[in-house]
Amino acid sequence: MNTGIRRMGDLDIKEEVRKLKSLAVKNGLGKLRSPAASKMPAPKKTDILILTAFFGSGHHNVSKAIKEQLLALDQSLSIEIRDLFSVTNPLLEQYAYDLYELITKEMPELYNYFYRKRKDCTEYYIDEITSIMGLQRLTEYILETQPRLIISTFPLCSNIVSRFKKKQKSSMPLATCITDVVDSYEWLSDETDLYLLPADCIKNSLIKKGISESRLKVTGIPVRKSFLDSENIKKPSPGEVKRVTVMGGGRGHFDIEMELLRTLDQMSGVETSIITGKNRELFETLHNQGFQNTRIIGYVKDPAFLMRRTTLLVTKPGGVTLFEAINCETPLIAKMPNIGQEMENANFIKKYALGAVKNTTLEVAGEIERLLGDHDELTKLQDNIKSFKATLERDKIGEHLMSLL
Repeated sequence: MNTGIRRMGDLDIKEEVRKLKSLAVKNGLGKLRSPAASKMPAPKKTDILILTAFFGSGHHNVSKAIKEQLLALDQSLSIEIRDLFSVTNPLLEQYAYDLYELITKEMPELYNYFYRKRKDCTEYYIDEITSIMGLQRLTEYILETQPRLIISTFPLCSNIVSRFKKKQKSSMPLATCITDVVDSYEWLSDETDLYLLPADCIKNSLIKKGISESRLKVTGIPVRKSFLDSENIKKPSPGEVKRVTVMGGGRGHFDIEMELLRTLDQMSGVETSIITGKNRELFETLHNQGFQNTRIIGYVKDPAFLMRRTTLLVTKPGGVTLFEAINCETPLIAKMPNIGQEMENANFIKKYALGAVKNTTLEVAGEIERLLGDHDELTKLQDNIKSFKATLERDKIGEHLMSLL
């Protein structure tokens, strides 16, 4: 799988780390702090523990979607979603997330260096260091809560729980849900009893890496129940106004250039909606741009309703957003990202012809205009999405997980 990530020979790691230290101080990350978000409730016994991390909103959204499917099968289940860092290193929690945001935004090549190293390596020293740092606290937490099943939606969670199982000689089942279209070794361990996978191509890759097929279930990346409704999908017919929805990244970030938004606003026969989420400052900024054919929308209670009626989705190719669009049969348009796992998601979009990925804002705008003017091509993309969607056990996630209890 070619991700286009630069290899270690092209990067002066010492120099990159020096730059990172300087940026961290400049952005006020030199001081550890314990935010209110780190105040965790007292541990209590639970049936299922879902471990995640808030690097972006995707991992947490997947956790909530999994919980939703499990409770639909058995409402008596006690299910807790916990952030790994709030359990193991609460003082480091916000610092780690701020540092991640800084590296991915300002130093993507450094991030990709470590991403690539871990992707192709069965054992990596950084995993060992980070796991050892949190293993004792996680062990205490697991022994106090006594879950019958642990579900991981973040690779480090899988790694540290695997180390717990080894050390404690525990037979407690571990399920791992891979939240991007990747086959990286960082997600894999002998102690994982079940994998929820985004696509058949990832299943085939993991089989080649020695994972037993019986442990692999192709469910797609889990999304909320509202996105699973296939009966109420309504796309504009030829001659009707086309609807374009624009969404940025998670955690209140917005990664779409103003130049593209202005171009969309000027397109004839196109109604554009920009979702700003809870980012009030962004909402006000866009609201003051004087757009004529664009709606600026803040927090959307039911984004699935909007997406099912969208002709094209312009977005960053995160794993969850990608599969929300797939479930709503909405083609995606994205600019090629510069972060490892998002680059792989983008390559997946191109490989399965679920939309288009372009290198520049100008190319993205041109592709949007081309597709909106070609109903047959739009229909072809929607048919490709339907065909791919048919390969997924989208509504069997809860059943597969319950089989481990």
